[in-house]
Amino acid sequence: MSHPKRGMAIIFNHSNFKKNLKATDRPGTFKDTEGLEKILTKLKFEVIMCLNFTLKEIKDTLRKAALRDHTESDCIMVIVLSHGRFGKVLAFDTLYDVNTLPKYFTGDNCPTLAGKPKMFYISACGGNEEDHECLCSELEKNAEKLDILTILTNVARQIAFYYESKKREQTEEQITIPQKRKQVPYITSTLTRTLQFTGTNI
Repeated sequence: MSHPKRGMAIIFNHSNFKKNLKATDRPGTFKDTEGLEKILTKLKFEVIMCLNFTLKEIKDTLRKAALRDHTESDCIMVIVLSHGRFGKVLAFDTLYDVNTLPKYFTGDNCPTLAGKPKMFYISACGGNEEDHECLCSELEKNAEKLDILTILTNVARQIAFYYESKKREQTEEQITIPQKRKQVPYITSTLTRTLQFTGTNI
């Protein structure tokens, strides 16, 4: 992390959706994105906020980002805050596979990011928004002390141990009870070096 600029942090925040998707609104997401924007700015990212984008708008934004000159940037980060279904996430108008996001920043499509970290953080667990609250907290506390994988492991641990589903379901006796189902986050990484946000003075 020794380039003049940290890089872009693109946040796709979805608070509501087309009616035909029958997805509940996410009114609490604005507070959470404010926190993310604040901490990422402290980490010297250029934060780009994208609210309720359609899939086409998401693709267009990523294409434009890939065409920029990132020679003086350390990395790039893409964050998606939405609902998830069937292993996919919701844009404003449709479901899409988040595994398609990294392709915009391959060496062929974005040569000035070749060999640099490209981070994708997806919060799409079907309703609860505690996971990016945990991310904000962990970044604020530990961004200069810990590497990014340790930070994400701490986030995953907090979610798995402390948060439960608040939805309610009926038993065979027609008694309504809380589900109390645990969220179990997972982390995948292809990083080949330790990644730490140094020189931020948080």
